[in-house]
Amino acid sequence: MLNALMQFLTKSLAPLGGAALLLLGSCSTESGPEGPVPLLIQEPARSIAANADTWMLLALDPSFPEEGTDPDTLFHGHAILGAVNVSDADAIRRLSEALNQGIEANDGMVAGCFNPRHGISVATDEGSVDLSICFECLQIYVYGPGGERVETVLTMSEPSSVFNGIYRDAGLTIAK
Repeated sequence: MLNALMQFLTKSLAPLGGAALLLLGSCSTESGPEGPVPLLIQEPARSIAANADTWMLLALDPSFPEEGTDPDTLFHGHAILGAVNVSDADAIRRLSEALNQGIEANDGMVAGCFNPRHGISVATDEGSVDLSICFECLQIYVYGPGGERVETVLTMSEPSSVFNGIYRDAGLTIAK
C-alpha cells in the first residue's frame, strides 16, 4: 500500500522537481537498518511494539481450551504451548517486515474462523500490546495496553513461513 502511494505521489509531483521527490523519500514508515520497523497497526500499539527491545513469542493451541483451564495458562483464550523472549533485533525486524508485507498484501480476504497458532506480546514503559495471529483465517487480533481487543487487522498466510522459521529457531513447536 505504501509503495503504491509513493508511486502515485512520485508521478503526481514529478513536475515540481527533485526537491519534492527527495522529501517524499524521507517519509517512509520504515527506519534504517538499526531502527525498528513500525507495524502497520493503530497507535499506541504501533509505537509500543516499535519501542520494545524484547518480544515474547508464543506458540498457541488453536483449539478452544477445556472448561476449567487455568486462565494463567491462556493467551487471550488459547492455551500457550510454549513461549520464549527474543531480543535479537534482526529476528524482530524480520517478523515486523513479514507481518507488514502480509498486511499490505491483503485486499480484504478473510475466513470465518480464528485459530491462532502464533502470539506476540511486548511491553514497554508505555504499556503492553499483544498480537494473536491466525494465518489460516488471515486475521490478527491486536490487544491494547488495557488488555482489550482494539483492532482486527487482515494479513495473508505468506508471513507464516518467516514466523515458523524464527519460532523453530527459538525452540517453539507450532501446532498442526
